[in-house]
Amino acid sequence: MFLELSDGVIEHAPLAEVFYADANGQMTLATFDKGSIPLEVVKWLISEAKRRLPPVDDR
Repeated sequence: MFLELSDGVIEHAPLAEVFYADANGQMTLATFDKGSIPLEVVKWLISEAKRRLPPVDDR
């Protein structure tokens, strides 16, 4: 699963994504060469990914 950040202007071009690997529970951040991304936006993306991506254990 992944959470993607897009510019919302130019064909919703992706700026960055956080990928969650089910196999090992590892998250990785990838940025794309579309210019700079403010640090606060990167922090928000990471916090949202931590909240939304890992599966919830409903046991």
